[in-house]
Amino acid sequence: MKNWLLLLTVILSHSINSDSQSLGKERVERLRKSVVRVITRGGTGTAFFVRDNGALITCWHVVSPAVTRDKKTNQITAIDTIYIVLNNGSRYEAEIYPYYLSKGYVNALVYDYCLLLPKNIPKSAFQTLKVGKFSDINDGDELYSCGYPLNMKQQFISKGILSTKYKDTILGWNAHNDTFIHPRELAILDITLNHGNSGGPIIKLADKPENDEVIGIADFIITPYGEDIKNVTEQSLNAGVNLQTFDAKGNVSMSLMGNIALISEALSNSSVGISGCVSIDYFLHER
Repeated sequence: MKNWLLLLTVILSHSINSDSQSLGKERVERLRKSVVRVITRGGTGTAFFVRDNGALITCWHVVSPAVTRDKKTNQITAIDTIYIVLNNGSRYEAEIYPYYLSKGYVNALVYDYCLLLPKNIPKSAFQTLKVGKFSDINDGDELYSCGYPLNMKQQFISKGILSTKYKDTILGWNAHNDTFIHPRELAILDITLNHGNSGGPIIKLADKPENDEVIGIADFIITPYGEDIKNVTEQSLNAGVNLQTFDAKGNVSMSLMGNIALISEALSNSSVGISGCVSIDYFLHER
């Protein structure tokens, strides 16, 4: 009996070790030079190099706060400076490709991706990631990612599996301003991402590092409790509820709704380990 228990322990131990193997130094070193931090007035996000001229992919919602539009005409009135910061701390200004501010704006908005081009970045400063296809990965396949969550200045590397691929829809419009439903290919991931990871690469783990391919762009996290409370808080604020109260002496204190707002903000930024990505194929169609 003891021999059987010993054999079972060895088998289980081997299985656990096989599933939790290291990504390896080569993969990590490549991520160090290919994934960057994006900084705008709206916060921070992530991007990764995909072209030899230094072009990077990120999410549209990461860089859209830098673009000011007229509320009536939707015309661009100003574009703030966007910065990318490499893992070694080097900082460069970056521009949104003009295409995504004009003809490609709808696709950028609907499929939540965009290309950035840094100014005066030397080729020796970065390394590109190999781009694959969304169809190359299946439910249950291993993957990994890298980014800058929660305003961190250090890269955060995470590993997991693709849980479920599915199609979603979003209401949008075409070049003629006709509204219609856009289908989108997405995937639910069993991998830890947080706010700030948006725009990072979702990479399929292959037999060798040189065969790894980006199949998606980190796009969202699922925080059910935080989002529910946040929606209630926003509705209350829109109704005129104050976040602060004043006593008879004029001292300021946080109201009940103010405290709830802080809690909802914390919960909505806390990952429960369920995240999602958008297909890389939308970028491939415009290469």
